[in-house]
Amino acid sequence: MKLFSVVFPLFVMLLTKNFTVASSYAFYDDNRVPEMPDCKWYSLPGCPRDLNPVCGTDSITYGNECLLCQKIRDEQQDIQIKWRGVC
Repeated sequence: MKLFSVVFPLFVMLLTKNFTVASSYAFYDDNRVPEMPDCKWYSLPGCPRDLNPVCGTDSITYGNECLLCQKIRDEQQDIQIKWRGVC
């Protein structure tokens, strides 16, 4: 019984964690219209280190919208947000 009282809560936490992670990435739709990143909010130099991935129209996953804007500024490319989440 003591083993159950230790293992069961860990099992529940594991299930909850996996559900939360899996549900944070929405299913994507290839017909979705890309959205323009709001680059005016991100000033130089550097970007925050928060992880909030976005998939660019160049099919590269950026750690957050600021990093996508940095790439647009540095390389003068027209990249939009295909969807929010990993490519």
